Amino acid sequence: MGSQQKIVDLPGGKQEKGGGGGKPPPSSSPRQSPRARTAAAVEKDLKERLTTVFTRIADAADARGDMELAEVVRDDTEIMATGLVSLTRPFMLLRTPLLLLLAVVEPVMAFGRIGRLTLERVLIRRERRKDEARESTDPH
Repeated sequence: MGSQQKIVDLPGGKQEKGGGGGKPPPSSSPRQSPRARTAAAVEKDLKERLTTVFTRIADAADARGDMELAEVVRDDTEIMATGLVSLTRPFMLLRTPLLLLLAVVEPVMAFGRIGRLTLERVLIRRERRKDEARESTDPH
């Protein structure tokens, strides 16, 4: 059995026979280890989650009329998120509590808004029914 080799054009007009089984050509960017890629992905995800939480805090402050707090949080969101991620890099023990805090805060913020709006509407409806009941029993 004869093996087929293909001819590969190299820079400078040279040609080389190869079966494609050799090492790939070095890329222009340095390769990261899988562990480094994973750590970078975790840090990127953590920063995005922190940025989202800080943005939602600013939106909540804005909705409540605290424009100064909303502006400060919006201005410093990137710095706070980057700082917390940087702080947890050398102190990995701090990353676990931060992730746990985010795991609690994110759903509380999401469901908290829904719960607050639902509760407000229930209370408004209850007050309206009480007023209607008073008006129907009032002889005036």
